[in-house]
Amino acid sequence: MRLLVLLPFLPAIVSALDVQGTFAPSPLLPNPSTLPPSTSLTLTAAGTAKRTLIRRDNTFSFSDVPEGSYLLDVQCQTYQFAPLRVDVNGQGEVVVHQTFRGNEWRNKGEKKSYPIVRRPFVISLVPNLQFRSWLT
Repeated sequence: MRLLVLLPFLPAIVSALDVQGTFAPSPLLPNPSTLPPSTSLTLTAAGTAKRTLIRRDNTFSFSDVPEGSYLLDVQCQTYQFAPLRVDVNGQGEVVVHQTFRGNEWRNKGEKKSYPIVRRPFVISLVPNLQFRSWLT
C-alpha cells in the first residue's frame, strides 16, 4: 500500500540527474589548475538557473538537474568558453550540443561528448576590467 503512494513521484525522481564535466588541458590552457577559483558555471533554463564552482581537480557537477533543455555558460576572468546546450531527458541521458548566441533553440549544432569537457576558445584580453571605473 505504501508503494502505491510513492508511484506518482517515481518519474520525478528518475528524471533528475547529475550533470558532470571537467576542464581539460588545451594549447590555450595547458594547466586547467591555473583557472581562478572564482571560475563558475551556470546551467540556465526558462525560469531556473543552477550555479556551481570549479573544483580543485578541475571538475564540476550540477546535482539533481530535472528533465529539460539548458544553456551551460562558464564565467571566468581569464578565459572565454563557448556556450553549450545540455538536454536532460526522461531516459536518464544527458545529451550535449555546441550552440551559439543568436541561434534558434531548435538548431542543436554539433553533438559533443558526455561527460562534458570544457576548453577555452580565447584568452580574455582584459581579465580584470572594472566597468565601475568608467562610470566615475
